[in-house]
Amino acid sequence: MIFERTNKKIQRGKNEMINRSKSTIRRRILISFVLLLVIPVIILSGLNIAGILILSRDNAQDSGEALRLEELNNLQRIANDTSLFITETFQKVSDEATTLADYTSDLFNGRINATPRPYYYWDASKYPSIPGLYYDPFYGIDVSFEVSCYYLPPTTMNSSYDDLSPGAVEILETSSNIDTAFNMLHEANPNYIWFSAGFETGGIYKNYPYNDIGFFYDEGYDPRERPWYTDAVGEGKVVFTSPYLDPTSGLMISVAREVRYDSGGLIGVISMDLTIDTIRTAIMNIDVLEEGYAFLIDNQGKTISHPDIPEPIPSDYEAEDIEEMVFEVGDNSDRAAFRTAVQLMKDGEYGQATFLKNDGEEKWFIVFAPIAITGYSMGIIVPEKDLIAPANAVKDQIQTLSIWETVIFAAVLAVIIALIVVFASIISRRIVRPIKDLTKMVEYITEGDLSREMKSEAAAQTKEIGILHSAFQNLVTTLRFGNTDYYRGDLNRAFDNYTRALELFKTTNNQRGVAICYNNLGNIYRAWGDFKKAQESYQEAIAIGEEMDDWEGLASRYNNLGLFYMETGQMADAKKALETALEYDEQIDNQIGMAIRLGNLGLYYSKVGDRKKAKEYYTKAIELCEKTDNKSGLAQSHLKMGSFLKEAGDYKGAQKHLEKSLKLAKEIGDIRLLANCFEQLATVYEMQNMTAKSHQAEAKAAEIRQSLITKKVVLFVIDYSGSMSGSRIKAAVKGAERILETQVNPQDDVAIVIFNESSHVLQPLTNVRNNYDRIRSNLRKLKYPQYRTAFYDALGDALKQLHNVKGNEQKWVIALSDGLDNTSERFTIGTTEKSGLFKQQTGRKSIEEYIRETMLNANLIIVGIGEELAAVEDQLEKLCSDTPRGKYLSIESGRAVDKAIEEAFHHVKDLLAEVEIEGFTVDQY
Repeated sequence: MIFERTNKKIQRGKNEMINRSKSTIRRRILISFVLLLVIPVIILSGLNIAGILILSRDNAQDSGEALRLEELNNLQRIANDTSLFITETFQKVSDEATTLADYTSDLFNGRINATPRPYYYWDASKYPSIPGLYYDPFYGIDVSFEVSCYYLPPTTMNSSYDDLSPGAVEILETSSNIDTAFNMLHEANPNYIWFSAGFETGGIYKNYPYNDIGFFYDEGYDPRERPWYTDAVGEGKVVFTSPYLDPTSGLMISVAREVRYDSGGLIGVISMDLTIDTIRTAIMNIDVLEEGYAFLIDNQGKTISHPDIPEPIPSDYEAEDIEEMVFEVGDNSDRAAFRTAVQLMKDGEYGQATFLKNDGEEKWFIVFAPIAITGYSMGIIVPEKDLIAPANAVKDQIQTLSIWETVIFAAVLAVIIALIVVFASIISRRIVRPIKDLTKMVEYITEGDLSREMKSEAAAQTKEIGILHSAFQNLVTTLRFGNTDYYRGDLNRAFDNYTRALELFKTTNNQRGVAICYNNLGNIYRAWGDFKKAQESYQEAIAIGEEMDDWEGLASRYNNLGLFYMETGQMADAKKALETALEYDEQIDNQIGMAIRLGNLGLYYSKVGDRKKAKEYYTKAIELCEKTDNKSGLAQSHLKMGSFLKEAGDYKGAQKHLEKSLKLAKEIGDIRLLANCFEQLATVYEMQNMTAKSHQAEAKAAEIRQSLITKKVVLFVIDYSGSMSGSRIKAAVKGAERILETQVNPQDDVAIVIFNESSHVLQPLTNVRNNYDRIRSNLRKLKYPQYRTAFYDALGDALKQLHNVKGNEQKWVIALSDGLDNTSERFTIGTTEKSGLFKQQTGRKSIEEYIRETMLNANLIIVGIGEELAAVEDQLEKLCSDTPRGKYLSIESGRAVDKAIEEAFHHVKDLLAEVEIEGFTVDQY
């Protein structure tokens, strides 16, 4: 008994010691844990708060400066791009002036043997029957575009206008055929207002169109003394004059070139006067922040375009120096910096500079770029406050955010410290566990075995980690990865998502996830028409499901396989697969799945012509959905029954079911189902002569479809070379308009690139919303194609524009050409050897290489016309087929080409049509 009592005392002492030990350990752990966590957290938090404040200040300054530089560089890019556009415009004018001068030279040097045409003196009273003479409201006088008129200076004129010397007669007869060239150029470009020719012999002057130029006589006019004549003589190239004001046509310039005999003797000078309103408008339409603006000057520093030039320009207007336009009267700022910048502009330089305005109180920036061919220069000026406004806003925002971050950080820190104390107390209590069990559990965790269980509270936490790990392995299988992209119609993105998910599931050995991926990849392959891969994917998914006894998954996969067999005409296999799917659903009492399978079996019987069976299964599907209150399935079942009855000619019954489906679709918010119902009802109403309802349903369907369509970027690349004249260019424009009308939506962007001798962006990428009429108008301007073919440069320019588009939009290039490329300088097709002679000479980049380097995911459709393109047809076909939905469409020249072009564009319209995902259910996991 004594021994027993002693033992009890000893045991009590041990228990007390253990309890004291536990209490001491817990306190020590608690204090140590709190100190070890809280003190470093406080120190690190203080350092972080200081770092945040310093970093936010530095970031605000750096961001402000970066934004200012970015804005300035952006203005330089605008100036450069606008300069390039104006240069290209004037280059075309220069080319046409050269062509006109060469034609005149050929006439006078006998290389063209042309029969002389009638020529007419400027005074209509002496020539009462001037061909085509009429009053033109634009010119404000009587003119004739059929002929020109001639004039002789008083110093060389004989007794009367028809008393001509033999030399004068020769000049007038030889030059009479220039009227044809004048007329062609005016028709091609209405901006050409006047055409002139001054001849060294006798100072004979010709003017087109014919008009009364009697005021010249009063002034003793001699063309040989005019600036456009004297400036061109001896230059051997096209010269551009400073702008002048025409009373009827606004601001104009003269473009002239000398003409000489082969012996070197001077024949005279050919001149074209054209309005530059288009150029001035392009300058004025540049939006430069709040107070900035763009301007254009000539090589003398005279202002051609500026916001302060009145519109319309008054008849007594004289161009001012740009300095007087920029600085207000009485502004005493130092103008030296601005004058230096203007001198650089007159010297044809690119650059940026700063200057002061408003008595030196405001700093302004100027960027400029030359139009080298004319000697003009384009500039943009903007006040510094506009440039730094975004930077200041960012700086203020960063500072405000930093203050809030600091406050929030401090509050979170206080909460964290409190939580640390609380959780440290809890954890310290749990730590005091039997050392052996704890050691074993640590060993298990170290070995990666998280499946062990402990009966104590400490083990519960470890068990939760194991559950979390297990749950993570199967979490992804519950997601509808890629389905958003699938139902949106973006099959390419959905395919990428499913493929990446497949690799993830294979890596983690998640067989259920692998099966889901194969099933959904099968759906995409089926939508793409790749039936072999679709079948392989479905069978892979089924094999995994059977191995795992995944009956719910097998029901869905056999269902999809059955739809595949139905689509490919394997009706017996389709029935078997759908019935198998239904059996799996019945085994697990999957009411939703059963309704889907019954509906699809109804579709099967409808396709094989057994209407009685089809109706029976559709009815079963409806009854099952009503029984289980499955609104989504009920809506789909009524839609299927309505479609079936519509095809059977029972429009009353179809209307009843379709209207029920429509009502349910509204309740559950299924937008695509709504669109389907409206489309079906439109036909049913129409067949019952309910015209108003039919139109209303059709409009609603179109409206919904419009909201579901993925944004597209469409670039038209149109051949504008001489071989496209007449019906060909009309058909091309008509086809492009048809695509614009039927396949391009308000949210889409459209650009137009045309090419002949060179590539030219007629319409830069423009959002269709609010710009539809302007885009169509630019297409309709394509009436007079000419010159040769720079097809590859145009394709390259179009792809460059697409490369600059950042986002997930569908990208399309629709190109048309009727001849081999013969003038491209920057792009080609096929492989270019880096060390080859061709590469060294041309420096051209292969379009295939450009697409590969930029990883551009664009769809390329090329319409090729005629036998010329047969030489490169294989390369063009491969170029198109290497793009996701590309296509090369060949048109033989022996056919009615204009009709063939329209048919080709109709095919293009079909290729552009959105992928729809109707009547298709993806796995519901």
